[in-house]
Amino acid sequence: MRILKTILATAALSVASIGAAHAAPVPCGNPALGLRVTTVDPGLVGGTCYADLTNLGDGALVSLLNTQLGLVSPTTTVLVDRDNADSNGGSLNITGEGTQSGSWSFTSSLWNTYDRMFLYFHFGDGQDRPSPTSSSDPDIFIVELAKPDASGSWSFNGQTGLSNIALLGFDDGRVPPGGNIPEPGTASIALLSFGILGATSAWQRRRSRKA
Repeated sequence: MRILKTILATAALSVASIGAAHAAPVPCGNPALGLRVTTVDPGLVGGTCYADLTNLGDGALVSLLNTQLGLVSPTTTVLVDRDNADSNGGSLNITGEGTQSGSWSFTSSLWNTYDRMFLYFHFGDGQDRPSPTSSSDPDIFIVELAKPDASGSWSFNGQTGLSNIALLGFDDGRVPPGGNIPEPGTASIALLSFGILGATSAWQRRRSRKA
């Protein structure tokens, strides 16, 4: 029995590490425009990061993300919610309006609808940290989130405060209604399952021989 417990414990740790490997604090900036950076924790490691100047209206924001993702109509991103005040009670809830740090959360079931999700941040205009290559600093940032994370924190290294945060989603047709697409590492999880079954059978055979 100790062998089986050890195998199960090892499998559980392996599955946990597969899910955690894609999520970590993600800093997003554009050194060509200045030294401002927004950090989302957790975000998707290696996912979309975009930083630029000037606040965007809803339509312009959707168009920008479509361009960044290479999407062509009728496939498009969707603006799920946009907040300019703390915890407004919609699909997206935020804190830290007017400051340099806060939190974000949204309804986790949205991951059943969208394959990929993104947070957009806009901060007040200003040149907080001049760089040799720019007379301005980025004040908009887009950071991709890691599935299935639905809450976390954000921080900004500039001196101006948060104006608004938007949540955007993109469905490429792989998510069935009310269902989830396989997570990265599904094949590894399947191999672990086969290993557990094999080890269990071997243990049962040994116990039968001893009996």
